[in-house]
Amino acid sequence: MHAFSEYLAAVAGAESLDALDAIAEDAANSDELTNAEYEAVYAAALSRAQDWAPAN
Repeated sequence: MHAFSEYLAAVAGAESLDALDAIAEDAANSDELTNAEYEAVYAAALSRAQDWAPAN
């Protein structure tokens, strides 16, 4: 499986904010992703994290 797909699957399956942070950090350091792919992984992680954020 392509690394990009694996990162997106990991984001979708993450069960905590710490897990999302670790996935995003790993993606940032990956030599297998293009900048656009990393940005998409980061955006997906951010969107998922916002789903868990408490409403103010």
